[in-house]
Amino acid sequence: MKILKTLFIILLVIIIVIVLILGYLGFIPGLSTIFGSDKPRDLGIKYVKADYVSAAQKNKVSINVIDSASSPEASLKWTGANQVNSSWTSEEVTATINANSADWAYFPMKDVQFKVNNDGSVEASGILSFDKLKGYAEATKVSQYNIDSVSKILDEFKIPREPVPFYIKGNLEIKNNNVDVEVPKLEIGRLPIPQSLYEPAKSSFESFAKEQLDGGGYGSFYIKSLNFDNGKLNFDGTLPAAVTIAKKVSGF
Repeated sequence: MKILKTLFIILLVIIIVIVLILGYLGFIPGLSTIFGSDKPRDLGIKYVKADYVSAAQKNKVSINVIDSASSPEASLKWTGANQVNSSWTSEEVTATINANSADWAYFPMKDVQFKVNNDGSVEASGILSFDKLKGYAEATKVSQYNIDSVSKILDEFKIPREPVPFYIKGNLEIKNNNVDVEVPKLEIGRLPIPQSLYEPAKSSFESFAKEQLDGGGYGSFYIKSLNFDNGKLNFDGTLPAAVTIAKKVSGF
């Protein structure tokens, strides 16, 4: 999994937190069918192979793809560390997220577009696969207590395990692994979620994101500074030197 995918997941985890804390979607079976859409919103971001190549040169992460692993935890391994201070365009981020997206068994998104606006706000759309979230959580060292709590809520509210489109727009800034996020617009399927419903999730998300960053869930990943301006993602910090990912996990 490419390192920009990790940056992107840090932003999109708020979607998962919203759903799990509020149980909002538990009362809406067959979400994508009901709202007449199984495709994400088109943000107009188009990319070519050169965007992926240039992004890979900047993040300096060596990728090793293996056919199979014995467990979710073994399907994602970070090693080493590199200091990186660079910027990526919307096209570079989008290309990196989507390149070889099937290479990791538990990557929970596909058909992603990521757009950094000139005012520093960020938009993202794609398909979120709820059925991969448990494996993703185990691989990134989310505590067993949180994993069990998530599973209980998913079962209790009968949240659909089918893939669902999402759209999110907001602002994100991270300093020394401390996350500050604002999300004025969020859609699940084509349903706008009122901000009053998910605003209570803000502090929970920010605490969860810092816990994951500090706790080694992303290897040596450390964010001294991450922000967005003039259509670019700006990053200063530490990235793992190499990552090994598995295409499938035996017995899971």
